[in-house]
Amino acid sequence: MGLDLSFRIAKEFLLRHFLTEVDLQNQDVDLKILMSLLKNDMLHVRYEEQIWEAIEDWVKKDQGARKVHFDQLVSVSESDLFLNHSFKKRQVKLLGQ
Repeated sequence: MGLDLSFRIAKEFLLRHFLTEVDLQNQDVDLKILMSLLKNDMLHVRYEEQIWEAIEDWVKKDQGARKVHFDQLVSVSESDLFLNHSFKKRQVKLLGQ
């Protein structure tokens, strides 16, 4: 029970301080953990573009291995922002398509 409580407290902290405490370009965050955070309704961001920046930073850390997960990460975030034309252009640039 102690580990479950500790995990829940840590997850709640990450959701509240996601972008100030988690440096996705310099830390090795597991894909499953990142997806869990991105799809959580309690994720606190000031503006939706921060979700894109987080995904972009995570992919850039190991672009060769991680770019295959881009669509998966975008889909769990449930943000309409990614339908925007300017973000489509940024996606092409990031993924080299």
